[in-house]
Amino acid sequence: MRIIEVLEASRLIYGRSGGPGGSHKGKVSRKFRCQGGPRKGRIVANPSTCYAPIKATAKKTMTITRARKPKMSAFKSKLTKKGSSVSRAVKNLNKPRKIKN
Repeated sequence: MRIIEVLEASRLIYGRSGGPGGSHKGKVSRKFRCQGGPRKGRIVANPSTCYAPIKATAKKTMTITRARKPKMSAFKSKLTKKGSSVSRAVKNLNKPRKIKN
């Protein structure tokens, strides 16, 4: 696969990096949304990840984790997205820009 194919298969967006427990308490970083491959629609750090093979054990573990406490994880993510200044900055950066005539 050529580099141009990888770059065309993903769109540049902004996302959060780091978190409450990390050494840097949340920063805005560039990320990519996969346009194709097994991770279509997912946000990843590197565009080459879109076509990487999926780890079955990691996928199974995450499926179980999300199924156990869906209300709690939804509540926590809602608090973060509403209250975190980094999350609000990311929201504004990812809005489509108006084209001037």
